[in-house]
Amino acid sequence: MIRTISIYTIISIVLMLGSCNTYTTFYGETHLEISTEHSKKIHRLDLSNQSLKSLPTSIKGIPQLKAINLSNNKDLDIEKVFKELSIHKELEVIILDSLGIKKIPESIRLLSNIK
Repeated sequence: MIRTISIYTIISIVLMLGSCNTYTTFYGETHLEISTEHSKKIHRLDLSNQSLKSLPTSIKGIPQLKAINLSNNKDLDIEKVFKELSIHKELEVIILDSLGIKKIPESIRLLSNIK
């Protein structure tokens, strides 16, 4: 019994480590700011904890955005954010932790590739 649990634990850890590596490889480096010089290379963007009231306008210049973290920006108008992000057809991940969202806005439907 203990031996069986240990084997399953080891397999789970290996799978988790492998999947984390896949995430990093697939989405690349996480950027903490939008640089026009590198905007075409940005796939992951972390805008968390920045007291944002709206998305930066320069986000429109990131054609291959796949993941964005908007956590802990409680003053964001999520309805408006989803509409603005709808131009990013490759966007798959939006992290919305600690925003106090009570209801997901209807504009989420504009984001067709969200997983």
